[in-house]
Amino acid sequence: MDKNVRIVLDSNGVIQRHAVCTARRFFLGLLLRGKMTPAVYLRLMRRVRGNIAGKMNAEETKYITEFYVQNRHIQIPLIRGARRTVNRLIADHPGRVYICSANAFSAESDAIYRNWFMKTFPGLAGVHFVPAFSTKGDFYRQIHEKYPHDRVIVVDDAKRHIDEATALGLDTRWIDKHNGYKNLHDAFYGRVRE
Repeated sequence: MDKNVRIVLDSNGVIQRHAVCTARRFFLGLLLRGKMTPAVYLRLMRRVRGNIAGKMNAEETKYITEFYVQNRHIQIPLIRGARRTVNRLIADHPGRVYICSANAFSAESDAIYRNWFMKTFPGLAGVHFVPAFSTKGDFYRQIHEKYPHDRVIVVDDAKRHIDEATALGLDTRWIDKHNGYKNLHDAFYGRVRE
């Protein structure tokens, strides 16, 4: 076991399934009840599906707010085998496994989500949220600067977050079936990649 390793895990697409299905059902319900226009629905689905960065307009913010207020982001199911793998990482690297998720919304929503993570994965070193569709680079930099002698490994399924970590000189594990690792287990305990 390498004692000088810190692991930063993304949640959506690495631990939990992608938000697309949960968001699609939630937003489709609003559309079918006449509470959202088809144009806004399509715009939101493009943003969620593509994890598109950038400032949200007022309509997008309104519906994303509803999604978070109802804690739908917490109800996204875990990926098969993810619980076992995260717990194994925590056992192999006690006090050195973090979650950094682009799911910050409000103090109340963040607290509920953080508690859910800590209860689901006892032993996590911490859970950090950044606003949806924004950068995680500041958190990566904080971990790297706080522990300059540790090797920081960032695991994410979004290429832009992997690029942010790479630009900081951190190790990365990209969860992408075609270009990276197929899942979290594969990234640490599966095939060896160069």
